[in-house]
Amino acid sequence: MLSGQSPYAVASFYNPPWVLLPLIPIALLPERIGVVLLSMAYLGSFIFVARRLGAKPLTTLLLITFPNFVFGLSFANIDWMVALGLILPPQIGLFLVLAKPQIGIALAIYWLVEAWRQDKIKTVVKVFAPVGVAFVISLLLYGLWPLRPQYFAANSSLWPMSIPIGLVLLIGAIRNRKKGLAIVASPFLSPYVGVQSWSVSILGLLPYQIETIAAIAGLWVVQIMLNEQLRMWLLGLIR
Repeated sequence: MLSGQSPYAVASFYNPPWVLLPLIPIALLPERIGVVLLSMAYLGSFIFVARRLGAKPLTTLLLITFPNFVFGLSFANIDWMVALGLILPPQIGLFLVLAKPQIGIALAIYWLVEAWRQDKIKTVVKVFAPVGVAFVISLLLYGLWPLRPQYFAANSSLWPMSIPIGLVLLIGAIRNRKKGLAIVASPFLSPYVGVQSWSVSILGLLPYQIETIAAIAGLWVVQIMLNEQLRMWLLGLIR
């Protein structure tokens, strides 16, 4: 992007181009330093967002130590941007939650309905115009990038069997005006979800400590069942 080329020349890049803008200062640094800074941003953002959403110290600790989160942290993924988008005003938050629609689309739909409830089309335009304009500009600059073929090495989505769960959560969020349920809903509606991205979904359960602990415990069980090395490590601890 800095050299005037399309970022989509990189085969593994599928996100909206605006997610690269805050990364430019980090990209100018040596790679190892950049990775450290991204990891710090990942950890700090999740802790900050969790606390803003009402997490208690115990649930915050559990959130940043369970396997899905550690996986994302170790790869310096951009899920921290989506997490920050959850607590920002919709006009700004949309840029971040749509950076990874597989974990943000349901919240975008929720914000659309809330904007319509507030002042119909006037508020909808006010909230969605900034990201809409940015999207059009990105198409003019880089072509139909959302239609590029996408290939993912790992997928933890439960789709399409999870669609009913996602719809129930989204409808419940809209009817009861519970943003947290919309945050939880997105991965259940997506055909692709990275392992680390379930960490963002769990943020929607805060500040309900018991529900958050139950969800993290469930993901621990899944990871133990799927990961032989993790099973052996835990068995070693028990012995």
